[in-house]
Amino acid sequence: MKILVLGSKGQLGQCLNDQLAITEHDVVYTSRGQIDIADFEATKNKFLDVAPDLVINATAYTAVDMAESEPNRAHEINEIAVKNLAKLAKHNNATLIHFSTDYIFDGTSLEPYTELDNTNPMSVYGKSKLYG
Repeated sequence: MKILVLGSKGQLGQCLNDQLAITEHDVVYTSRGQIDIADFEATKNKFLDVAPDLVINATAYTAVDMAESEPNRAHEINEIAVKNLAKLAKHNNATLIHFSTDYIFDGTSLEPYTELDNTNPMSVYGKSKLYG
């Protein structure tokens, strides 16, 4: 299986590198410098060159506080670019794994959140991740 890991230099990407290194899969690791998912045409071209079976998106706009003053950038990366990745994956019969955050919830639950809980993001960052 050919796997494309986006965001391999970040915290999550490095953990994925460690785990995937011990598999037999053909893994292509990329950083933002190689594939900036905010640039759709460049992403599309590189995606087609790699032709992955599985795409793991470990890249994101993660500056939680800065997202309040850069909402367009946060939405561009965490929402629009992720939707474009999903379309590329679907069109090319690849599976996309995308990671979210607990910031999509309001933090008022006394129990751990699950994927089935209602969302209520309290910040631009949380909203951008939810929409993605």
